[in-house]
Amino acid sequence: MNNGTCINLGTTYSCFCPSGYTGSSCEQIINPCTSNPCQTGTCYSTGTSYVCVCDASHTGQLCQTPLNPCLSYPCLNNQTCLSGGTNLSYTCLCALPYTGQRCSSTILPCTTVICLNGGTCLQTTLSASQCLCPAGYSGTYCQTVLNPCQSQPCFNNGTCLSTINNTFICVCLPNYTGTYCEQYNPCINSTCLNGGTCAISSSTIGGQICLCPSAYTGPTCAIPISPCSSAPCVNNGACLTIPGTVNFTCICTPAYTGVFCEMYVNPCVNYSCGNGGTCYRTASGTPICSCLPTFTGAQV
Repeated sequence: MNNGTCINLGTTYSCFCPSGYTGSSCEQIINPCTSNPCQTGTCYSTGTSYVCVCDASHTGQLCQTPLNPCLSYPCLNNQTCLSGGTNLSYTCLCALPYTGQRCSSTILPCTTVICLNGGTCLQTTLSASQCLCPAGYSGTYCQTVLNPCQSQPCFNNGTCLSTINNTFICVCLPNYTGTYCEQYNPCINSTCLNGGTCAISSSTIGGQICLCPSAYTGPTCAIPISPCSSAPCVNNGACLTIPGTVNFTCICTPAYTGVFCEMYVNPCVNYSCGNGGTCYRTASGTPICSCLPTFTGAQV
């Protein structure tokens, strides 16, 4: 049976069975999995042959070849796979900005960077960041305090002094002024008289001008201003100046009064002449009575 070969032995016979069969007449099928041909995995008979179904960590006809778990490229984003101690285990070596078991997650670089002193983190690439530092600070993390005088901001040999909040002031030499000592000070060699004050002026020759007090004028405040030059006193009043000021006093004639001698003084207002007499003002400003012919006396 089963394509066996019969051998005549005279009064008897013997069957020579093909591979996979046995028995006196080759009637029995030999189980090919009995010899455990599969090194790992499971053997399945297919008649006279067999098939090895391998476990996840092996391959080959007899499941004799271990599999490398990294051959399937389990690590994402082109990261590096390292095979573990078993044929099924592996480790992904993730480079920044990637993380996770398979390097599938992205770490934003600014989530791990702390910018100091009010600095702001700026993501420049997928994996890189930079701290934008406020004025007065420098360094990778804005950790370095800058010296505002390092840039030598003061001109004309002015001295730079660092102040709070990373600012500075320039202490200028006598001949210069300005925030940066950039402006020449023409008042150093200028003389303003009589209490005048020198001021810098871009519109005048020499770049300076004298601010004079009210009683003086002129380029150096040397010329006194006379309040009497306008003849403020009327009715022959005499004008007298008060030195160092623009004030004046009017000395009035007897017949007048007032600041400017503008008011006529009538001496007869409170001076009465009796018996029909008439009051007149004398040249000296005093009252006098002119009496009728039959009367006489100062105030008859």
